[in-house]
Amino acid sequence: MEKRAAMQVCVAALVVAVLGFTTGACSSEEADDARYVRRFLIPDPLEWERVSQEPTMAEKAVMEIWEVSQYPPGAQATPEQQRAADQLIERCERAAQKHGWENFEKALADGFKLLRNDRRHYYNEEYAFDDRVLDPEHPEFLMYYDTPQGKRLVGFMFYVAGPMDRGPQIGGPLTVWHYHTFSTVGCPLGLVRKSDPRETGQLPVAEADDRVRCERGTPTQRGREMLHVWLIGHPQGPFGTRMSIPPNMVKAELEKRDRALEEKG
Repeated sequence: MEKRAAMQVCVAALVVAVLGFTTGACSSEEADDARYVRRFLIPDPLEWERVSQEPTMAEKAVMEIWEVSQYPPGAQATPEQQRAADQLIERCERAAQKHGWENFEKALADGFKLLRNDRRHYYNEEYAFDDRVLDPEHPEFLMYYDTPQGKRLVGFMFYVAGPMDRGPQIGGPLTVWHYHTFSTVGCPLGLVRKSDPRETGQLPVAEADDRVRCERGTPTQRGREMLHVWLIGHPQGPFGTRMSIPPNMVKAELEKRDRALEEKG
């Protein structure tokens, strides 16, 4: 009962937080131990399973993606959760326009840089370890697609603050977070959170040495939980886990986005 009460207080606080700004997140100690998880595969993810022990390493591939939710399969968002989800998307839109992040060069000037072994995720080191959660003014990542017209902003990606924190599902079952597991032990990239210089952040891991040691941080096979917020149409909806979108859909959605931005002036 104490854990359930703590979870209810935490969820209520997070729904309020999406209307403004906050720091921190619900840790695994504040919520019910069991959650629904499924391995994310393309084109068809596996079935959801309710488990108390979630995967912490990849067993069938070099890297695996796991979606996690406190809501059972088929659960419907409440009006309040739908409103919170919509407001999160709107706040991301406003932040992108306010800071000029539609312009890729402006994002680079603001400190966003390409993630290791990636071509679409650009992270901001300061924002990645500042303890803010779901703050569109300080997104951990911006996502850009390559197009004939250059780099185009397609969405935000948010991280939780701590290595084992749980992503706040402010939109209920609409906002499904995910994390990555790896088949080999690796090291964080050596980024440090300002709130505790002893703690090293967990961006996708670099290789450990032959004795499985890290120059900084603790060896790991599990990344932090993350959430996409798409600013263009996505086959899975605005919080879809899948990174790849059919090229014809990307083209049509970017054209639609351009028209909408022009109308806003």
